[in-house]
Amino acid sequence: MFRIVFFICCLLMNRIVAFGQKQLQGKVLSAEGRSLKDVQIILSLLEKNKPLAFAFTDQNGAFVISVPSTVVDSVVIKFSAMGYETKTLLFSTRTTLIVPDVKLASSSKNLPDVVVKSGPVIQRRDTISYDVKAFSEKQDMVLADVLRRMPGIEVTDNGTVKYQGRAINRYYIEGLNLLDAKYGIANNNIPVGAVEQVQILENHQPLKVLDSVSISNRAALNIKLTGAAKNTLIGRAKIGLGVPALLADGELVPMRFAKTEQVLLSYKYNNAGFNYTGELANLTDDITAPAKTPLLGIPAASLPSFSQQRYLFNNQHVLSLNYLKKLKQGKELKVNMDFISDIQKQNSGTQTINYFGTDTVRIQENQSLRLRDVQLNAQVELVSNTEHRYSIDGIRFGYSGSSDRGLIGFPKLSEQKLRDDFMWIEKYGKLIRKVKKWIHGFHYQAGFHGGPQQLNIAPDISGYFLSGSLPIDSLMQKANLEKWYAKASYTVALSMGRISFEQSATIGYSRSRYEAPLYKYENEKASVIADSIHNQFDADELSAVYVPRLNYKGEKWKFTAQVPVTLFMHQNNNLQGNRLTRLFGAYDVSGQYTISSRLNVLVNWTADQFYLPAYLATNRFTLVNYRSLLNQQGIIKKQHRKSLTAYLFYKNTIRSLFGHFFIAREHSRDNYMMDQKFNGSFLMGNAIERENPVSTYKSGVTVSKYLRNLKTTGSVAVTFQQSEGQQSNNGFISYYTVQTTGVSAKLNTRIGNCLLDYAGQLSNIRSRVGDKKSWNHTRNLGYTVAVSYALPQQYLIKLGIESNRFSTDNGAPRHFLFSDVSIRKNIASNGMSIDLFWQNLFNLKQMETIMVNGNQIMTQTYQLRPSQCMLRLHFNL
Repeated sequence: MFRIVFFICCLLMNRIVAFGQKQLQGKVLSAEGRSLKDVQIILSLLEKNKPLAFAFTDQNGAFVISVPSTVVDSVVIKFSAMGYETKTLLFSTRTTLIVPDVKLASSSKNLPDVVVKSGPVIQRRDTISYDVKAFSEKQDMVLADVLRRMPGIEVTDNGTVKYQGRAINRYYIEGLNLLDAKYGIANNNIPVGAVEQVQILENHQPLKVLDSVSISNRAALNIKLTGAAKNTLIGRAKIGLGVPALLADGELVPMRFAKTEQVLLSYKYNNAGFNYTGELANLTDDITAPAKTPLLGIPAASLPSFSQQRYLFNNQHVLSLNYLKKLKQGKELKVNMDFISDIQKQNSGTQTINYFGTDTVRIQENQSLRLRDVQLNAQVELVSNTEHRYSIDGIRFGYSGSSDRGLIGFPKLSEQKLRDDFMWIEKYGKLIRKVKKWIHGFHYQAGFHGGPQQLNIAPDISGYFLSGSLPIDSLMQKANLEKWYAKASYTVALSMGRISFEQSATIGYSRSRYEAPLYKYENEKASVIADSIHNQFDADELSAVYVPRLNYKGEKWKFTAQVPVTLFMHQNNNLQGNRLTRLFGAYDVSGQYTISSRLNVLVNWTADQFYLPAYLATNRFTLVNYRSLLNQQGIIKKQHRKSLTAYLFYKNTIRSLFGHFFIAREHSRDNYMMDQKFNGSFLMGNAIERENPVSTYKSGVTVSKYLRNLKTTGSVAVTFQQSEGQQSNNGFISYYTVQTTGVSAKLNTRIGNCLLDYAGQLSNIRSRVGDKKSWNHTRNLGYTVAVSYALPQQYLIKLGIESNRFSTDNGAPRHFLFSDVSIRKNIASNGMSIDLFWQNLFNLKQMETIMVNGNQIMTQTYQLRPSQCMLRLHFNL
């Protein structure tokens, strides 16, 4: 029913738009009668010179251009193309909408490329360019400061860049892919004065050889540097010292971007609460690396939504090396290497309320943690990406080691130690070649990842479950998960004009080994508690996947459909001797319709099925943390997932206006759920085999606009989400519903010498369990305001305020207010400056937040950094 209603709405919307505007059609030819491609058409009113719309001719010389319904008389149509004389035509829309064939005479001189330009935003076909100077302000230091002001572009808290609400699929610097998914290091370090344009490449296909075959509806971002920043050393450096104690904040980030070579190096250190590890996060979902599996852990408070520098006690070193060299025959050599050494201290308290149909479980605990993490990741690739051939041959590897300690619990504290080592290596390659209309591709991937983990708990507080009334001095849970895997695939594709066919076959094999014994210490002697709490698990998995795919690319329509068919085999050494052989299918259908040059619709309908990691099919208990003992009961876990998502995108680059609306329905169905049994705060969980559905509905609308005359950028977003699911407590199944409504707004404006930055978010969360008519309400209002004022003699003063207010049905509203101030002096024309930064003026010592997750509500208290003051010297290299 939902799909039918949605489809009818799309048709109605299409008709409404069609009735609200006229469509002029015509054809442009040369003087000899040849069809001219890429001729630019600009439509304007007779009495005004302001453009109303624009278009380009297709490969047949045809064009379609929208005329607003308010236009009832003559319009001026301008035709221009490189190598041809510009022609202007006066055309009346009263009698006909068919423009007679237009012929352009050849020009004896080369004309400059003509584009539609509206202030700071330029569009040419699928490329939208933002003029960085138009959006930059005096206090801006790096590219990220300016990106946040560009309409249609969003930078999330973790650094992900989104265009029209969807994450970009590639990030280029002068057309080269130096950083893959770790582009945060570029946004946060490239000096803003070195960038001329930010380009959005709509419908971007990263592999050029597939551009005529595979359809992409995702955008990429490309950085265009100024002439002075190319082929020379640029970058940033910073030295900062502060109090209380001895605070330090320093960085050195040299970089060089030439036509055939790019280098970006970065070293940063601080113990002042700034987290630089986020610059190395993977931000592109189709570029991934093996990740650590947290088998064991020490419970810690969730990260709150306010600024991390207010509660982060750290001592951090972050090093990154990135190098790209263009070789002969279109090949590129790329090397990326990162190193992190991070020590953090956390002091927090958590009160958790678990709502079940027959019971309410409350857990209160205090946490005092010291976390130490060391990471090393490296990647070397040889890449060729041309219109006729794509190849990549690479190897990547990494190590991650954690050593955590903590005192946790309430009222009795438990001393805990966690050691976690993770190593991985992967060899991969891909070759795609185009031979006439055929495309052939081969891909392989093989690797290993795993490592031991160990959790020590003393004194033990779980004796009720493990040894009756017998006391235990301490516990030690060990866990080791290793996985070897390999897969290979072959793809063949045929392009036939607007239609293309693809077929791929993939075969993969993996072997997993998992061991997790639990030891007890009595009188300083260690022994395994019981065989029922000692996992020794081996699993083999084999999969074969066949994927046929159909693509259609027309003038208005783009359509792609694929129907993967999978043969999956699983075997493990559990007591049950589990074996599984399944043949199942899935589908992924996408359609995109261009209503006009400003408006288009995208619909995606998917269904898939997959099996969760093999080690989750163990059949013995594991103490995953000091108060949770879980048994997976040997169930081979699978998940069915269906989703229907629709987007409506609008852009008007002439008026710098962007907007998008989305609606989505998602439904997943697992074959298991965890039955929870609480004794005080201690949880014993047993997986039970039964259908476990979860449904989610999402919708939202976002509008952003740049006002050139006021030099103001504003955006407003409204979202709604509803989730429905179930949980089991002592064998009793109860259902929960969570509804979240959010409104957010951003404003950046200049008034004389004063610059105002505002960002605010209001959320209202309603949750209930079972058939209760009453809802639990949680309301949160947070905002940040920054006011900058330019003083004489190159001084800049900035005052920042951050506010967070929340309330629940059962408690009084809580309000927390922070304030910061900085004074900066520009002391050289090359970007050198000095600033004095004072954080947390009111010396707020604690803060609370509230979070809702399914049937769970958590109130968390964080110890904050004290008021601190730093003097920093900034350089542009």
